[in-house]
Amino acid sequence: MLVSSSVWLLCAMAGLSHGAAVQKPLVELSDSMHLAGVTATSQSIEICSSPEDIFSPQRIDMNPDPPKRGAQLDVAVVGELSETVLDGAYIKVIVKLGIIKLYDGTINLCEEAGKIGHPCPIEKGHQEVFHTVDMPREVPPGKYDIDVKAFNNDDKPLTCLKIKFRM
Repeated sequence: MLVSSSVWLLCAMAGLSHGAAVQKPLVELSDSMHLAGVTATSQSIEICSSPEDIFSPQRIDMNPDPPKRGAQLDVAVVGELSETVLDGAYIKVIVKLGIIKLYDGTINLCEEAGKIGHPCPIEKGHQEVFHTVDMPREVPPGKYDIDVKAFNNDDKPLTCLKIKFRM
């Protein structure tokens, strides 16, 4: 489920999951969380994108932060796509629990977005995305490190995130 949660977070960042609206209020913006022009209220998310990436996040909110077992995780992302995201776009995900690698794989970004009714292509331009993911109670406690890198079908980088939290 953590892989799925990180995939939806990245899909949201790539402008692909205009899915469920956030039902709970998001955390308030913090002046201390400005990363390369990005307002990130989440202490768990680090933006590792470069200025050349296709998606330029302007604001990222995650609630609760850190995620909690058995609770909903609300994600809101605002940003700009400089190019259209095409079929064949993909996400590389690595999930670690402590020093143990739980998952290392590639996920078809367009296929996952299509499952919720938003297939590729996703046109360039302004994106405002809100999505809710249910975190199962069975997720083991511990320190999680999740690296997510998304690419368009031509291997051009979409965006990059490092998500770190203790659950």
